[in-house]
Amino acid sequence: MRFTAAQSELAEATKWVERGLPRNPLYPVMMTMRFEALGGRLQITGWDGDTALRATVDADIETEGAALLPGTFLAGVVSGLRKNDVTIDCAKGSGVLTAPGVRVDIRPSDPGAWPTTPKAPAVAGVVDGKAFIKALLRVKPAAAKAAESQVNDLSGIGSVRLKASDGVLQLATTDRFRIAYATIPWEPQTELGDAFAVVSTDALEQARALAKGPVSLSLPTDGIGTAGIGGSGRQVVTKLTMPKSFPNIDRAELRQVVATTHIDAGELIDAIRTVSMVNTAITRPVWLRFDGQTVAVSATDLDSAEVRIDAELTGEQGALEIPFRGHFLTDGLSQVEGIARIDFSGPKSQAQITSPGDDSYRYIVLPIGDPSKATGAS
Repeated sequence: MRFTAAQSELAEATKWVERGLPRNPLYPVMMTMRFEALGGRLQITGWDGDTALRATVDADIETEGAALLPGTFLAGVVSGLRKNDVTIDCAKGSGVLTAPGVRVDIRPSDPGAWPTTPKAPAVAGVVDGKAFIKALLRVKPAAAKAAESQVNDLSGIGSVRLKASDGVLQLATTDRFRIAYATIPWEPQTELGDAFAVVSTDALEQARALAKGPVSLSLPTDGIGTAGIGGSGRQVVTKLTMPKSFPNIDRAELRQVVATTHIDAGELIDAIRTVSMVNTAITRPVWLRFDGQTVAVSATDLDSAEVRIDAELTGEQGALEIPFRGHFLTDGLSQVEGIARIDFSGPKSQAQITSPGDDSYRYIVLPIGDPSKATGAS
């Protein structure tokens, strides 16, 4: 294998792929990148056992072939070079990188040791890259890693559920105490029907580098197997979490609304953060006490604090007292610009945060069931 590529493109590609390499791999070969020079294009692949990152770069291919090269080392070397052409030549267990005034010997690994990396299913649809990343960031706060005791049953916690149907892609996350939904337009590319997948947030985070334009999503119809995200010469292919391990969040919809308030999201965030300063643990409650015209936001621990702001409460319940974890509320409110609508289903039942006139985001949060037992335990 022998190819020549522009330093800037090669550095950007190797740096991105290197981000996906495992830090403590079971097998040393997983610290390598697979370089394949074929048909005027160079494809670079990294693999951590669950997710494969692939970058494609234009290159002058003199000799086609493939080689496994040390990932972190090579990415560092290429990034440190001046902008110029870079040539890599590998043959019979030896390799060399050359550039004007530079020569670096490289020791390739055995190509036969490279594991079989996952392949993505057929492209199911296309979304706008910037809109996709924005939606991901809106729902990400409600994702949390599953505890070791939950791995077998709830390993889907910490992942994002992707559901595509009727021209809409919905992203949803949950940590069992709150649920976040965000939707964006979806342009289907197949006639297979709806698409569905539960994808780890870590894998989706890698897609930021390819979200400059349209992003193609390769999703299965049954949520089993792999998913692929592609765009801007990059592709992320990842194994999927089993659908049954993701909580059945659709059962958490508000069945009734007993009270509703429209409130300035920024004011409420500031009030919650102010009173939360007296709490000695993040799990201590922040109380919302509505009297119909205002809301008293308060917290009591070693000290106490209260901030009162205007908030008209309408509905069956003229007054309401309800305790939440403060950061649960601010995570949802921070995704709303201006006025937020909060629907309450009762003092001990879930509440829903939305933005009036914007149906692309919903955030459902449970109150603290027994505030007297809220301690430093998470």
